[in-house]
Amino acid sequence: MSSKTKAIILIAGCILIGFAIGILIDRALLLKYHPRKSGLKEYRKELIKRLNLNQKQQVRLDSILSWSQKEFKNLSREFRPKFDSLKTALRDSIRSILTPQQIEEFEKMIKETEKNERR
Repeated sequence: MSSKTKAIILIAGCILIGFAIGILIDRALLLKYHPRKSGLKEYRKELIKRLNLNQKQQVRLDSILSWSQKEFKNLSREFRPKFDSLKTALRDSIRSILTPQQIEEFEKMIKETEKNERR
């Protein structure tokens, strides 16, 4: 294996690891600070209970949660195209160093990852 090939594999590996770590951190922070819509009611209930919010605070909390939901959606709309573009470039770069058999296995890996992301 030539030095150039090793360098390409190393760079692709680093990008892939960085990508995976970024996804994990993003998911962890998103769930911690902004629960999914289905969990928003539970999050609201927990805030009200644990912080002992009065009625006025609860009304303001509802406004804050509604606002933050809209902001996260807007951020996602901005972020998604760049994220998808980088993901496509990464996958194309990895494919460029693989044999046909490896590409076949790589495509299976991608399908598994996408299936798990939809859950």
